[in-house]
Amino acid sequence: MADLEPTGQLRVPFRGERDATGQLTYGQRDTYAWVTTGADDISALLFWRVRLPDGVSTGDITAALRVLVSRHESLRTNYLHGPLQLISGSGELFVDMYQIPPGLRDEPVAAIEDLLVAQMRTKGIDLAIDLPIRVAVATVDDEPVAAAFLCSHLAADLASMAVLGTEFGELLAMSMVGIPLPAVTGPTAEPHRWQPLDQAEFEQTPASLRRNTSTIKYWAEHLRRSPGAMFPMPEPDEPIGEHLSGFLQTTAGGRALTKIVDRVGTGRQMVLLAAVCTVMSVRTGIRHCVFALMSGNRFRQRLHGYVGALAQDSLLAFDIEGDDFDEIVRRVAVATLTANTYSQYDIDELLAVMDEIGHERGIAFNRDFSFNNVSDFMALEVGDTEVPDDTPTSIMWQPWQYFPEMLMCHPVSFGSQLVVALTANQRHVDKAELELLLNGVERLLVAAAEDVVPLEKLAEIIEIEPLQRDADWVCVDSCWARLSLVRELVLDAVDVPAACVVMGEHGLTAYLPAAVDNVEAAHALCMAELPDRYCTMAPRHYVLCEGTPDDPADVTAWQALPVIAEGDGRVRASLLPEAT
Repeated sequence: MADLEPTGQLRVPFRGERDATGQLTYGQRDTYAWVTTGADDISALLFWRVRLPDGVSTGDITAALRVLVSRHESLRTNYLHGPLQLISGSGELFVDMYQIPPGLRDEPVAAIEDLLVAQMRTKGIDLAIDLPIRVAVATVDDEPVAAAFLCSHLAADLASMAVLGTEFGELLAMSMVGIPLPAVTGPTAEPHRWQPLDQAEFEQTPASLRRNTSTIKYWAEHLRRSPGAMFPMPEPDEPIGEHLSGFLQTTAGGRALTKIVDRVGTGRQMVLLAAVCTVMSVRTGIRHCVFALMSGNRFRQRLHGYVGALAQDSLLAFDIEGDDFDEIVRRVAVATLTANTYSQYDIDELLAVMDEIGHERGIAFNRDFSFNNVSDFMALEVGDTEVPDDTPTSIMWQPWQYFPEMLMCHPVSFGSQLVVALTANQRHVDKAELELLLNGVERLLVAAAEDVVPLEKLAEIIEIEPLQRDADWVCVDSCWARLSLVRELVLDAVDVPAACVVMGEHGLTAYLPAAVDNVEAAHALCMAELPDRYCTMAPRHYVLCEGTPDDPADVTAWQALPVIAEGDGRVRASLLPEAT
């Protein structure tokens, strides 16, 4: 496909309430590290596409953008090392204009929107000097037909992008029919909106700091017993280094969801989340579910129209147990309300606690599974229009690149046709596994709509065989791990030629040559090497031996060697004399 032809820029002057400098909010601090180190990564940028109405002019676009940027301080904020946010009281936004060449005029508007997004992504955003938002407009014979917006994740989360999209459409419609747009400054200005700077100041009040302490305690309680992996499966025979999304489109599932909601008395998202986790549990044997739930954190009235990085993960914790699927749905509903109560926090404090607990348990908290309950803005254009009852179930496949998790679920549509996506890192979960899970979710929903589903019949109903694990698999501290992968971890981390890992008197035990002087150093090296190693954990007990046996796989031979040192290594190596 040919490229769009640049034709210049629109200048959009803006003026807001104030120039100001202040600390970052919890949400901004949570986002700051990965956005500033991966500014070219699509996950650090959010976008939305706009199909412009017939008759819109560049003047209408300029007028709508002027109000939008003036109204929301996050769109005119730079982020300085510290980190600090610096709000500009006035300035200009430059909108890139493109002409659609004759060869592209027969292309769908969606294809033009994709070209606009691709064009803007090549430029990037320097958060220290650039506005955190970019806008581009495509025209045919000087008539605007499509626009695309690119925004730094520091300036907006997914819910914020939905706010911006709605407000831009409203302002554009007002301008097109000659209705005066709201004033942002002056005697007739609209009321002050809650801005990121206001949120940052609120988060430092005594009441908010107490809430942060309670939140850290809540996370710590559940992290101390969470599984190391929510989907502990062997790697595919032919792993692929890209993400893939399977979009389940099911009319039967949509009707079933409505029936279950009416019977159980909870929301559609709760029923869907319970179904996904239950199917995963049947496949993996994981009964205690602890994972990230993306939370918009917009529970207070003042935050409903807020634009800024507010969303943070909440930690959902519940068990797959009881008599029937309805009970699991109720458990999920209660757990979700609790998790959302503890979804705003100081990320630095939380990371320190996660590091401490991970070091003690010998696990790395990989974000391997999440459920995105604020994904409406990223959804496909699948509406809630009526779908014929006889529409067959289908799974649509497409490459995906926006989420770093190993496995992620996001609902797309809760209309008469349920559309739900599972996105997987194919190095760990292949297409066949995704299809198995998605079909299992539909079968469970359809069965649960007709009658209460006993848990003992789940595998039969969803037609999924539980994973059969061989002797290489062990369950330690609620975590499934593979002995062979733990051995590889020890070999790579401590840099020894041989090692043996077994379940012994002290739990998961590693025998290895004494390449370091103490077990604390061995554990610290294993923990440093552990992130991104799936179905792996650090040993609970280390035995540093003198030499290596002739057969490194013979645990009896290792036990016959002289022992230089042994122990769990949980005292921080950084507090000990440096190993030689």
